[in-house]
Amino acid sequence: PKAHNNLGVVLMQLDEPALALGHFREETQRHPWNADAWFNLGLWAEMQGDAAAARTYYGRAIRENPAYAPAYEKLGRTPPAR
Repeated sequence: PKAHNNLGVVLMQLDEPALALGHFREETQRHPWNADAWFNLGLWAEMQGDAAAARTYYGRAIRENPAYAPAYEKLGRTPPAR
């Protein structure tokens, strides 16, 4: 169930964020409980300079898995929307 998420991660590593986005979104549509995919959407949004979206995605990762420590860390380091 994590194929799209994993492909998105590889595409981000290959500097293909537009292609990665589609796979992260596909993963969250197919498996909305996948905290990894929501977290990676947060990383994607942060890399695009969209702190508000990043915070939303990190929050969703936490909602799906309250023990997901990396999302708490990123949420604490991402500036609030202005």
